Amino acid sequence: MKKQKSLQLRLIVVVCLLFLFNVYGMAQGIVIKGTVSDETGAPMTGVSIRVSGAKVGTVTDLDGAYTLNVPGSESVLQFSYIGYLSKAVKVENQQVIDVVLEEDLQTLDE
Repeated sequence: MKKQKSLQLRLIVVVCLLFLFNVYGMAQGIVIKGTVSDETGAPMTGVSIRVSGAKVGTVTDLDGAYTLNVPGSESVLQFSYIGYLSKAVKVENQQVIDVVLEEDLQTLDE
């Protein structure tokens, strides 16, 4: 009888720990994936992506793809690349954010 209660107690502790790990994982943020391309649809390599007000960021790979863990759905992503207009996008519970950057014609003229 004592062994059965001990086993039940251990099972309850394990279930509680698994629940806490799941809650902790959700509190860590949202994983955002996407691609960045130019106006012609060509992927852009090396685009800087950062979360406004946080020390979190990444750059796009050779295919223009990125993955970024953001603090929450209220986060705003800042996309920037030399010669292109910067773009801000609010996450709003999206998990895939594809962005098209436009050329900054004023900068190119200078």
